[in-house]
Amino acid sequence: MPQRPALPTSDIIARAFELAAARHGLDEIRTRLKQEGYSNVDAHLGGPSIKSDLRKVLDRARGAESPAG
Repeated sequence: MPQRPALPTSDIIARAFELAAARHGLDEIRTRLKQEGYSNVDAHLGGPSIKSDLRKVLDRARGAESPAG
C-alpha cells in the first residue's frame, strides 16, 4: 500500500486548535492528527505550553455549549 506524503508541519498546530475548538480532547486530537497524516504529532503537542493552550480552547468550547448558571 503506498504511503501518503506527510502533511506540512506548519499546519499541525492550527489543525490541533481547530479540533480543540470542536470539543475533541487531547488524546483524540493526537489520534485524529495521526490519522490525517501529520507526522511527529507527539513532539509537536508534547510541551506543557501547547497542552495548556489547547485545554483552554477546549474548556471554552465545552463551556460555550453549557447553559449559563
